[in-house]
Amino acid sequence: MTDAAGTERLQDEALAQLLELGMEAAREAHARLMASEDPKALADCALAFNRVSRSVRQTIALQAKVARARRQRDRDEVGEGQRAEAARISHRKAQVTATVERLIWTEAEGAEAERLETHLDDLIAEDALYDGFLDQPVEVYIARLRHDLGLAPDSSPAQSSRTAEEPIRDPGATARLEPLGPGSPLRCGRDDKEWVGSG
Repeated sequence: MTDAAGTERLQDEALAQLLELGMEAAREAHARLMASEDPKALADCALAFNRVSRSVRQTIALQAKVARARRQRDRDEVGEGQRAEAARISHRKAQVTATVERLIWTEAEGAEAERLETHLDDLIAEDALYDGFLDQPVEVYIARLRHDLGLAPDSSPAQSSRTAEEPIRDPGATARLEPLGPGSPLRCGRDDKEWVGSG
């Protein structure tokens, strides 16, 4: 248990005990009020009951305030996590887009290059919807996009070795990347499309 969690537990226990003691005092004051016949004693009992009742109400209100503050804190923490993840996704999209667009304009031009850029945007936007978008190495993801766009694969030894050693994980695919047999290519589907890499 963390220090913060332990402190919250002690606060909850203290407020619960205060509420219990306050209710006991309120019941006692009410009993004396109902049994009192002397006017002065009756007034004193009524005053005591009102004071104890106010203390009980304040304790209940404090419990509710603490609960609201904790819920707001939890929402803020979730919001910060979501904003941080959104920033990482935005960075990954910009990084991949800039790299692949340079490759597009190296291999194509004019209307064809613009068509490929639009297709690239669509592919990245689709993949970014899935939880695994940030999991795969950026080099591996770029290699898959090159294939999907029909661009020439990276023929450098380092990239070829890495692509062969690491599975290509498609956020939109449910199947894991596995070899079909000795010497067979590796396949991983993106919905109705298929990614094929060298085995």
